[in-house]
Amino acid sequence: MSLTPPERETVITFSDEDEIATVHTHQRKVITKLRNNPAAEQIEDISFQGTAGAVFEIPADRISFRGPKTKRKMSSAQAAALKKMQATRAA
Repeated sequence: MSLTPPERETVITFSDEDEIATVHTHQRKVITKLRNNPAAEQIEDISFQGTAGAVFEIPADRISFRGPKTKRKMSSAQAAALKKMQATRAA
């Protein structure tokens, strides 16, 4: 029996004093990203009953919490000014 979706989680541990963050994860997407990241080092395999799992160490300054990308909302006047500026650059 493998882990259920709520059980497949990622936990990141670091403090102001530490230069290294520890990442415990059972999420395949996160494991793949960390394995492809040259700054991350896998230190343990924690696979559980057919569910992939791993522990990584990565420099704490490489941890980032970014929000979702948002589209900029412009008024019609701003959109027209932007179009004019782009046309001027292209010419």
